[in-house]
Amino acid sequence: MNDDRALIFGKIRSSLNRLSGETLQPPPASAPPVPSIAIEEPGTLGDRFREGVIKAAGSFDQVEGWSLVPKAIAQFLRQHNLAPKVTTVPDERLTTLDWSGIEFNSGTGDRQVEVGVSIGFAGLAETGTVAQVSGPNSSPLLAFAPATNIMVLEKEDIVGGFEGLWKKLRNKYGSGAMAPTINLVTGPSRTGDIEQVLYLGAHGPIRYHVIIVGGQD
Repeated sequence: MNDDRALIFGKIRSSLNRLSGETLQPPPASAPPVPSIAIEEPGTLGDRFREGVIKAAGSFDQVEGWSLVPKAIAQFLRQHNLAPKVTTVPDERLTTLDWSGIEFNSGTGDRQVEVGVSIGFAGLAETGTVAQVSGPNSSPLLAFAPATNIMVLEKEDIVGGFEGLWKKLRNKYGSGAMAPTINLVTGPSRTGDIEQVLYLGAHGPIRYHVIIVGGQD
């Protein structure tokens, strides 16, 4: 080390109260700050998630169990004057239900589907977002292409925020592994590019509805 560099580093050590030749250790790592809205306080996640869904221009319903999901969907379709016809992801939690009164199809869907029903991996109370992971029982097409996007989410899968989502993913897939694709759905499709006027359904769903499975908080 030349004299100039030695002088500079000597001044740095002096300002840090370090001895010559002492190895500088990095400060201990600390957890990043978590926004107060994302803190997982017991008994508040459900309320904050539902508020987030409404703020994102969505709507929600809550039912006691999976068997009541078709009835809740039928009611939503009637309220919006939509045909009683849905396509769901090929998940047994949906395909084994009683869909009497609703024309029911299961699969990955196509761009002709008007109402798509998907299952969320996690709900984020911080933003009212539903996270969906890729897999054989998932279909991004059903979440992004139809005019109406219905997400079914178990109450126990609601977390505080993105920190809780990553923890949940690590618990499911293990350390160092991750789902190939994670889709984050927050409200209906929207744009404000044209004269800064907010327009819903510009390039995706115009309606975003979440059905929470589990008793009221």
